[in-house]
Amino acid sequence: MTQLDNQHQTAAKIFEKLDDLEQKSRQIEIILREHIKN
Repeated sequence: MTQLDNQHQTAAKIFEKLDDLEQKSRQIEIILREHIKN
């Protein structure tokens, strides 16, 4: 494993986590909107 390979793997993991966070924040947003309506 070269340093570059390691960096690419790390970057890929970070992007996966960001994607996951984005989905979760969207779900939270939807839930909050439902609460505000009621």
